[in-house]
Amino acid sequence: MGFGRVPVLTGTFVTELLGRGRLSGVAVRGGDGRAGVLRCDTVVFTGDWIPDHELVRARGLPLAPGARGP
Repeated sequence: MGFGRVPVLTGTFVTELLGRGRLSGVAVRGGDGRAGVLRCDTVVFTGDWIPDHELVRARGLPLAPGARGP
C-alpha cells in the first residue's frame, strides 16, 4: 500500500486495541458483521469533540498564555 492509497473504512467500529505495552493492531467490525484485524502501530481517533480550551472558556476560566489551553 503506497502513500495516498490508505483505505477509509466507513461504518466500521474498533472493537479492540491489540498489543502488550505497544500497539500492534486493531480489531474491527463492519456494519455487515464482517470482522478483521488491521496490523498497525498508531491509531488516530477523530470526532466532533469539544477542545479543552473551549470548555475552559465556557466556564470563564483563564487560558494559559500562548497555549490556549487550561
